[in-house]
Amino acid sequence: MIFFQILLLASFLMPALAGKFSLPLTQTKRSAPRARSSFEKRHDGAQKPLNGNSKFSFDAPLEKPFYSYGIPVEAPNFFLYTTNISLGTPPQSFRALVDLNWADLSVPSLDCFCSTERYCGPGNATYNSSASSTHYDNGTITQLSYGPFDGWARLSEDVLTFGDGLQVPGQVFHDIKYYSWVDYMYTDLFDSAVLGLTIDKYWFPSNRGPPQSENILPSPFRSMIENNLLDENIFSIVWPSETQEEGSLTFGGYHEDLLEGELVSLPLFPQNTTKWQVELDSISMIGDNDCGGKKVLVDKSIPGSKAFFMSVMPFIAFPYTIAQSLVHHTYAWNSPCGPYFVVDCDDLASLPDITIGLKGHNVTLKGEDYVQKVEVPGYCRGPREECVVMIDSLMDDENTIVLGMPFLKKMMGIFNWDEKTVSFGELKSSNVKDSVLPLTGAESGVDYW
Repeated sequence: MIFFQILLLASFLMPALAGKFSLPLTQTKRSAPRARSSFEKRHDGAQKPLNGNSKFSFDAPLEKPFYSYGIPVEAPNFFLYTTNISLGTPPQSFRALVDLNWADLSVPSLDCFCSTERYCGPGNATYNSSASSTHYDNGTITQLSYGPFDGWARLSEDVLTFGDGLQVPGQVFHDIKYYSWVDYMYTDLFDSAVLGLTIDKYWFPSNRGPPQSENILPSPFRSMIENNLLDENIFSIVWPSETQEEGSLTFGGYHEDLLEGELVSLPLFPQNTTKWQVELDSISMIGDNDCGGKKVLVDKSIPGSKAFFMSVMPFIAFPYTIAQSLVHHTYAWNSPCGPYFVVDCDDLASLPDITIGLKGHNVTLKGEDYVQKVEVPGYCRGPREECVVMIDSLMDDENTIVLGMPFLKKMMGIFNWDEKTVSFGELKSSNVKDSVLPLTGAESGVDYW
């Protein structure tokens, strides 16, 4: 009898057996205002202990701020991707923003203070440490910056649960007590929790050198690895699309039945990196010539460069001169409705192909991949739809590109820490139909702040 009681107790205390765990991944339509600031520029990820005071800034995007009739204009819509998590015993539920380029887990505390009710107001998910029997107060005070906020937090440890089966014991996270700054442009953009999927180091495009402080906590994915919770130390993502509203985030494996053809695997670069980045060989653009054949419009060889994967980036970002050349050959023009470039929506099929060479493997983006159809604000003259070229620039860095969602959503991504690789495979249901996303504005009932 005692033996069976011990086994029963052990079943509650031990983490779940190693396995493969799939979670639904949902998308939310949002607009990133870029006439005044941009999430990409704020995604510096400055994380620091109490005695740090570093701050990081970044250059302006390729599209310069534009004001139509004196009204600050928003950029094209994009999606944020979330999944459900819970903390504590009994579990307290949160909807968490999934970020490939972030490590630390953070949630707002029950007793947090914020100038806006977006994070700390009634009805928002907050963490109640006193309600969890497995909570441990680390006692360390931290200051952090992420996207739309700066905050102060206490480090806490508790059971992190994904779905019904995957539990991470003793996950360290920021229990945010005070939001010292909130960008009111973004108070509606994010859910209460941030789930980073990198190992332990973030990255942001700039050649000014790294911030003086970096992520200071082990990411949930790293905690899974250290606790031997997975069949394989990998995770895979199928992103939601216009034809498939729900995607999946799978820890410990991937779903082969969703793939069409073979996987392409790329080693992390350099070998000792803890970021999801691979080696970049080249960037090219191929278009039609006047005789019905093909001609090379851009051909840039940059071996030894880096390509980063960023799920909160709605664009693909290239070095400034390359981005200029790529946009030029699309024959795009400045939109009268916002700070971005547009093309004729009837010409998507005839746009040049962009080929990104990644360590000997080429990935080709067609016009419909790197152009997004949006609905323009009511105050703007002209067509009700615009087709926006989703290409941005890195002002300082000539040896780096950022592969945002126009690249990622084309295929399944498999991020393998055991083999130090990132792999991609074409999805059987990869044919994405055109969709029209609202470009929110004053007449759509959305304030410009």
